[in-house]
Order: sequence, then C-alpha cells, then structure tokens
Amino acid sequence: MREAHELKVANVKEIKKPKLMLISWRGTQKILNERVLVQLMEQVGFQVVVADDKTILSLEHFVEIVNSCSVLVRVQGAGLAHELFLPDGSVLVRIVLLGMEWNAETYFGGPGTTMGFRHLEYKISPKESSILQMYSTDHLVITEPESVLAKGFEAARAVDFDKQDVKIDLFRFKKTLVKALKLSGRSCKDGEFVQPHGAGLTHELFLPNGAVVVQIVPLGLDWASNNYYGGPAAPMGLKYLEYKIELKESSLCEKYGPDDPVITNPGSLYAQGGICRQGGHEYRLG
Repeated sequence: MREAHELKVANVKEIKKPKLMLISWRGTQKILNERVLVQLMEQVGFQVVVADDKTILSLEHFVEIVNSCSVLVRVQGAGLAHELFLPDGSVLVRIVLLGMEWNAETYFGGPGTTMGFRHLEYKISPKESSILQMYSTDHLVITEPESVLAKGFEAARAVDFDKQDVKIDLFRFKKTLVKALKLSGRSCKDGEFVQPHGAGLTHELFLPNGAVVVQIVPLGLDWASNNYYGGPAAPMGLKYLEYKIELKESSLCEKYGPDDPVITNPGSLYAQGGICRQGGHEYRLG
C-alpha cells in the first residue's frame, strides 16, 4: 500500500516536529469540543492538522498529509483505516465509544500492532457520550453496554452505539496526549503560567507536562487556591507554586481599617458565603 502511493516518510524519526492529525467528521461520531481539544494538543507540543470531509476528497493529498504525521487521533470508525499510511513508529490514538470496546480492538488494535504502530486507547466515560442524553444513568445501555451487544447486531443497532458524539474530558485526555508524544520519541515542552487567582487558572489544562503554575493568591482566598488549583495540578503532571500577597499589597486596605474582620480574618467571611454583615456593615469579598 505504501509503495503504491510512493510515500516519502518511512519512519517517524524522519519527522522533525511532532505532528498530529485529528480526523474530524461532520456527521456522527463528532467531537463536540473539538476547538478546545485542538488547543490542548497544541499546548502539549504538537503541530495539529485537522482533516475533515473536504480534506479527504483528494486522496493523494490526504495520504501525503497522513504520512507526514507522527500521531493520528480519531473517534473509532472506518477512518482509522488511514493508519495504513502512517510511518513506522507512529502512534494511533483511538477514542473508543461507549459499548464499542470489542470493535476497537478487533478491527484496529490487533492489526495495527503487526504494522509497526503503537496504539493507545482512550475509552470514554458515560458522561462524555451523547448516549447519556437518551438514557438514564442507571439504564443497561449505560451501566452494561456489553449486555446490549450480546443480544445481537439488531439490538446494538437500535441503540445506535456507532452514532455517538463525544465531548472529551480534557483533564483525562491530556494524559493520553502526553503519552503519545513520548511514544513518538518526543518530550513535552516546559513552560510557566502566571496569573492572579481566578477562573483563568483553569487554563492549566492546556499546559504541557512538567510546566509550572504560579498562582498569585489574593487576601482571604488561601482555601480556594489549593482546593481548586493546587490539588488538581499534581496529578496533571504540573508543578505548582503560590505567592500569597501581604496586607499592604491588597486594595482592601484602602477600604477597611486594620482591625476590620475583612483584614484580620477574611477566611471567616468566606465561610459565611462571601457576604457578611457585622456591626451594621456589609462585607463583600472577591
């Protein structure tokens, strides 16, 4: 097959910068949060090519692009047959649909091993599947999808397992991307991310493995910083540092006296919901 298309790249070692192809369909098996997923892939260290229906119209051009990639990612389906054009040593990442584990391994995992590829599976959880919108969380389709498949093709077809859309859990999938990068002979880019405490720190999801998160912690928010950012950072492969501001660095000192509870014990006010009335005064932090 490779000889027939005169493919130029024989081994992944010939690819200078790690390049990932994400196969994207506009019918079923869509990745609903594709845009942010691509951002995550780029932050991990990949040059990303998104191949949609139009890209594949020109077979020769499409085959050349596949052959230039070190990693191929797609929700399982016929598109994974494009692994035939990947160079030796490349990595195939299969996003396995709910209830379709047998299909993924039988048709893609097994054959690919003999072709010189490395394989990674990302099995979606029920909350990542559009199937959850049609069935309750305690339905057999969700809790034991294999029992539906055991009833035969028609039963499985009625459930439409093969027509699921997915919304990828970025936290979970990042680990798979980092592993794919390492398997392709690369290492993640180091980096630093500094920002005052706030929702923006959820951007740490897109940092490469080994990066450093420096959080500037406002007065009275020590509890939130560790619970929402410091704690999750470690299992994500990130290093976490805190800079806790002093009283003189906070603008609250311009509004409240040195003996005011807002200054002396701000944590007590947050424990009451962020708004507290004491001595005829209302305090609102944040």
